[in-house]
Amino acid sequence: MLPHILHRYGESTEGEEDGLPVEQLLEYLGNASDTDLDMADRVLRNLKEHGDSRQPTGSQMALLHWIDTAFHHWQEHYQAEPPLADELRTLLPLCAALAVSDSGFLVPGAHPLHRAMDALQGRAVGWQQQLGRAGDQFFSQVQQFVEKSAQWLDGGGSDNPGVDLKQLAAEMIATCIRDQNRFARMMKRVVETKRGRLRATGAKMLAAHTVNSLAEQFQAPTTIAEFLLGPWS
Repeated sequence: MLPHILHRYGESTEGEEDGLPVEQLLEYLGNASDTDLDMADRVLRNLKEHGDSRQPTGSQMALLHWIDTAFHHWQEHYQAEPPLADELRTLLPLCAALAVSDSGFLVPGAHPLHRAMDALQGRAVGWQQQLGRAGDQFFSQVQQFVEKSAQWLDGGGSDNPGVDLKQLAAEMIATCIRDQNRFARMMKRVVETKRGRLRATGAKMLAAHTVNSLAEQFQAPTTIAEFLLGPWS
């Protein structure tokens, strides 16, 4: 995956050994002076603001450009409603940090955070702020996941033993799966209720048609007419 990223997004890799240390790069990614900036631009701005003359390596810049492009694609083609979309965007610095520090993150679908984000996107389908308590609960769960995950970057990345991204991702995925299963059961119940009502309506129409046909053929006693127009109806 890395050769493909370098080929598509890479710049010159000369002087890689003189580039910005990963630890310093993670710090600049975490210190966001402008959350609207892409990761590559954010790092360059932080370098300038801190008077740091060093520059990210060509490989690092390629990875930052790649994660920016991938995240834009994810949010454009798998859109979530605001403010949920804004909350999910705050995962971008963490994704960038993992991209430049963890080679496992470059394998699509392999990293726990990849799977958690896929689960979040699937769960976010149909979410709207107007859903009330059910919508608020999911939004709160996303906020907690994002906040706890971000502590990995705040604590210096993999050297922060207090944040287990794998465990956080597993819990978020399990929550999304439970919600999806619950929604599936609710949908099945709605469908079955609708089918039951349609069957009942069909049975009533068939009975009415049969009674009307018989009434046209035979003279019914008054008591029968009273029953049909009263209790039976």
